[in-house]
Amino acid sequence: MNSLAAMGNPVQLAMDSESLMNFALLRFGIIIGGGLLVVLVLFGLLMIFKRKS
Repeated sequence: MNSLAAMGNPVQLAMDSESLMNFALLRFGIIIGGGLLVVLVLFGLLMIFKRKS
């Protein structure tokens, strides 16, 4: 494996950066989705608690 050839290959570089971008977006989406889920659950519990009292 010649690392210089891999580094100098623009197609390989573009594919690597694209996959890194997708991975970052995926992690970002999971973090936001998880945060929204937690907020919704807490809000639901709060509404149930307010309704009881």
